[in-house]
Amino acid sequence: MKNLAFPTFPWCSIIKASELDLTLKVFPLLLKCGLLQRLWSEPDKDGHPAPILLLNFPGGEPAFELCAKFCYNISISLSAHNFIQAMAAAMHLRMTESVSRGNLIIKLEGFFNSCILYGWKDSIITLQNAGIMNWYDDQRIIQTCLDSIVDKILTSPSQVTWSYTYTRPGFSRKKHNSAPKDWWTEDISDLNIDLFCSVIYAIRSKKQLPSALIGEAIHVFACKQLPDPDEFNSAQSLSKYEHETMAKNQRVLESTVSLIPSEPGSVSGKFFVRLLKIANLVGASPSVKAELVRGCGRQLDEIEPNDLIFHSLNLPHSFDIDIVETILDNFLRQFTRPPLNEEETLNYCLQEHPELSKSDRKQLCRVIDCEKLSAEARSHAIANERMPLRTIVQLLYIQQDKVTGTPHGPLKRHSLDPLNIHKQATKMEAREEIRAEERVFKVDPKVAKVAEASSNVVKTSVRGHTREQKKKMI
Repeated sequence: MKNLAFPTFPWCSIIKASELDLTLKVFPLLLKCGLLQRLWSEPDKDGHPAPILLLNFPGGEPAFELCAKFCYNISISLSAHNFIQAMAAAMHLRMTESVSRGNLIIKLEGFFNSCILYGWKDSIITLQNAGIMNWYDDQRIIQTCLDSIVDKILTSPSQVTWSYTYTRPGFSRKKHNSAPKDWWTEDISDLNIDLFCSVIYAIRSKKQLPSALIGEAIHVFACKQLPDPDEFNSAQSLSKYEHETMAKNQRVLESTVSLIPSEPGSVSGKFFVRLLKIANLVGASPSVKAELVRGCGRQLDEIEPNDLIFHSLNLPHSFDIDIVETILDNFLRQFTRPPLNEEETLNYCLQEHPELSKSDRKQLCRVIDCEKLSAEARSHAIANERMPLRTIVQLLYIQQDKVTGTPHGPLKRHSLDPLNIHKQATKMEAREEIRAEERVFKVDPKVAKVAEASSNVVKTSVRGHTREQKKKMI
């Protein structure tokens, strides 16, 4: 424990913060620290100051020293690297405006708005420190940092003027007039999994970036935060893995898998294989493994044979063949479809070939054995506008017999007799044609009355004209 002892004067007090032991003049601290005002007590009758204990002080010794210097009007140095520690300490000591005007918290908020939010990396570092300290007391600061980061990510690459980390091989900034599209992926990969998820969810909600670019950010994060599966090829190499590290990596992996966009091609097939190998190492849940297997199966054409080597963790110098077979099964499942019944097949043909004539459709429908169709298939066929009328009539007769339970004995099959069906269908087709003609030549009653009146006028005029001609001839 460090002991920074100053000469003891009246109204001095011993303050123990974390591993720091200070004997300080208490008045400057009491003027600006609401917590110390509550904890401080007057010296005893012998003049010995009562010690003030600040256990589990946030930010530790450096943060308390920074607050103490502020109380003594000593200049302090602030940056993104110590901002969260200073803010956590000031909030713990209750250095608010209600205690003293122009206190430390209001000063820190001004520094945050004018300096930290202006820069790209400063916002990243601030969130990193908040994650390291597990400090989320002021959600305004965390959320404002996240919003600032998301706004900069959505900025056009040609307008990126701030510094960023980009270590892709072969990239030279001198040869490019604008930043690459994925300029932001490496910097946000330094965040912890919770903050990284918050950034990705916020980006996806904006729907401005393609899924492949979001998938690239997830790929960079996973490669940095998760172990390399090729380093663990047996139970012996895995035994040095601590249980806490294993549990942490399991949580990071499962959260990473949940972030992968559902759009095809958002991440590569090799990335799915990498995550599946890590899932086996860290003992991920069966649902996560199943999701990764499906991803491998969907994009098996991007995976090389050497990528499908899964070492068995239980048996040294052996391989896990079952998981490879599962991937192949998922791949083949893409090309298998459930069999269609006759009605579905016929409907598909009629839908794909609308140019078929009426006679061609009749001939095509003769291949259906209407009596073997299920009740659901019959209902669909009857309601299908593409079906010929003759087929619909036959299906209606069959459905009527099925509903009424009419036996199909030799004397009761008149309703299904082909000749009877033919006659009924012919009658219905004739009626349909007559109705169509009536619809074509149907005249509005008002128009008919006008036409009839006009005809009478014409007839009257003609008759009058004929009479005049006869008078002239006489």
